[in-house]
Amino acid sequence: MNPYFGYHEEQQQQQKDENTLISDAIQAEELYFAEYDHAMYLEADYFDQQQDQQYDDEYNDIDDDNEQLDIDEQQQDEDRMDMDSTYDYQNDALLKLIVGVQSYISDLTSVGADRQDSPLLDLQYKMYVYLKQRLSDMGVDANTLI
Repeated sequence: MNPYFGYHEEQQQQQKDENTLISDAIQAEELYFAEYDHAMYLEADYFDQQQDQQYDDEYNDIDDDNEQLDIDEQQQDEDRMDMDSTYDYQNDALLKLIVGVQSYISDLTSVGADRQDSPLLDLQYKMYVYLKQRLSDMGVDANTLI
């Protein structure tokens, strides 16, 4: 009797079993990944819905905020108009600075110093432009004041 007689058939059976196991493993892996893909799809869809809802809520909040900002701006405009009519020029720090610089430059001229040598000359010009713009904003023609 041949000692290798059933060995070849046995080897073929083992290969078939191994192929079956590999095939089953591949199918199980494909099923796992299909289930994983489906779960990720559901999670992504849920996330998209949450993002859309959050965006809609924020957009509606922005509309509400914009309406509130419009109301606040109107109130501030009214307050500014009220404040302009009761504005206390005696306590205006910028106005005091402008008057102080102007007085300093005038004093330089009165003592005989050249006003062009003053380091405050550029500042005086900037304040002049500012005041002219402020008058224009208030609706006053600066040329009629001179």
